Amino acid sequence: MSERTFFQRIFGISATACAAEGSWTLDGKNLKIDPGKLPGLSSPGTGVRIEGKGLPERILLIHGTDGEFHAFRNRCTHGGRRLDSSGDGVQCCSVGKSFFDINGTIMSGSAKKNLKKFKIRRENNYIIIEL
Repeated sequence: MSERTFFQRIFGISATACAAEGSWTLDGKNLKIDPGKLPGLSSPGTGVRIEGKGLPERILLIHGTDGEFHAFRNRCTHGGRRLDSSGDGVQCCSVGKSFFDINGTIMSGSAKKNLKKFKIRRENNYIIIEL
């Protein structure tokens, strides 16, 4: 994740890229992701935003430094801004700079509640997020 300018923080502009079209599908309450189509997830500490196409809410999928994938509701519990992957956790892209650990637990900043974290399972070469 790259550092954002003051103006990017004021306007809540995320530094995390959106998932490529065709890299995921929504099947009922499951989000099926092909990580092979998402080079932004290839190394630990990276992430992608998954948005649009009838999703009930925005998702942030990160490749944790623990080697596992983690999915969160992409909405800060303080001001509703988008989130970014940040090394071994998640950070709000606003001036409050709330930081959450890999479990979605608030560690610092303006947020007072933990993030909503989704269950993930692996099927063949896909990541399945249970919405």
